Amino acid sequence: MTRPLYQCWTKATSCESGIPRRSLNWMFARRAWFKVFEDRIECGNWSIPFAQVIGGTVYRAKQLFVPVTILELRTAKSCYQFGFNPWASPVERLPIQFPEQFVSLRNSLFSIVVRLLAVGLVLYSILKM
Repeated sequence: MTRPLYQCWTKATSCESGIPRRSLNWMFARRAWFKVFEDRIECGNWSIPFAQVIGGTVYRAKQLFVPVTILELRTAKSCYQFGFNPWASPVERLPIQFPEQFVSLRNSLFSIVVRLLAVGLVLYSILKM
């Protein structure tokens, strides 16, 4: 078995595409090692050969003032998004160049409802005192 050229911890989903957003899909996203090999990427039981990659984008965003990187890879069959911590640098290790986009993370309806419920509970507990 060959050793990866680079590996780091990631959070990944194949249920999102386009500009990244906070959503239920990310809440239940896969947590696994993102491994870069000469001919492919592996993440858990996903193996994505570079020959099958037809496009991708590197999204740069901030989450609570912390810079994050989201790599989107598209194949003919699927779209994968990988979220990386600020200290990880897998994009520089990939043999394919992808365009970069600086974005603000969007919120899904689920994310907005959860935040409103949390604020409501805090306000309720304060007013109940």
